Amino acid sequence: MSEEQTSIPQGERTKHHYIPVFYLSNWTSPTDGNLCEFSRPYKTPPGKTERPVKAIPMKAKRVHPNGTGYIKNLYKFPDLNPRMRNFLEDRFFLRVDDDGARVMQRLLNGDTEFDANAKSAWARFLMSMFHRSPENIDRVLTMMTPEYVRSLEPELRPRYEQRVAEKGGGPTWDELVANFKGADYQQFALLLLHRIMDSERVGTVLTNMIWTVAPRYGIYPLFTSDRPIWMTPLGQNDAHLIMPLTPDHFFFAGRDEATLHMLEQTNLHRGLAEVVNNRLVRQARRFVYARDDKRKQFMQNRLGDRLSWSPLE
Repeated sequence: MSEEQTSIPQGERTKHHYIPVFYLSNWTSPTDGNLCEFSRPYKTPPGKTERPVKAIPMKAKRVHPNGTGYIKNLYKFPDLNPRMRNFLEDRFFLRVDDDGARVMQRLLNGDTEFDANAKSAWARFLMSMFHRSPENIDRVLTMMTPEYVRSLEPELRPRYEQRVAEKGGGPTWDELVANFKGADYQQFALLLLHRIMDSERVGTVLTNMIWTVAPRYGIYPLFTSDRPIWMTPLGQNDAHLIMPLTPDHFFFAGRDEATLHMLEQTNLHRGLAEVVNNRLVRQARRFVYARDDKRKQFMQNRLGDRLSWSPLE
């Protein structure tokens, strides 16, 4: 056993999926249990100019859902104490994905009458999909600077000073920020990620929307990708969200009945499946998934555009 392996606490997961296995499993073939992964794999050698993404040859390969859409230790904060360093993966995402899988199965069974706990669970899963990508994790970690911490002073300083007073003394707020180290910034990053993926404000908007599952119409099955949601700004009058759940099923969320009716009519009469396929491929960053490789040319023409995929990105 390697030194790296012996240093991993018992039960700590190292394979951190930003595209949940239970979700990708809906695209697997019954014959081999795999799905088709499309990507443009290429690493720019040191000192070389990075090639345009669409100049890189596309590759299609069959993979197991557990063998794609992950980065080792993506959500690990190594400078934190053992209880917190893998909190996102071992506690938060474990709960989010377990609960999300149960709600998704109910949705696919035609059940959209949920109690508050089930609605919150699905809203939390959606929020996790907004923010758990490698690019967003890197963006949050990059934000963790003294300037960012000081920008939170109006919110955090009064609470900190109250706690110091209750304890009978301690460093001032300015002394605290001046002496921040790596672990302190990692703690801030963890708190921020947990807060935005379990946001009461955004969660309330999502749970107040009207939800339905609809069959896809048209010739071509639905794809999914590492950006599997297409959404409008949640504050606008016709706010809505679309997410393929399987090659044959959409999840729709609309602000009101009129918006949901618009989505259903577009699906029925105006080729929504192909519009969504086009969008999900073009907004993908690394991976697109299908049940098979029959539409290679479609992928070749679109994978790599990297469109902005949501107002939250």
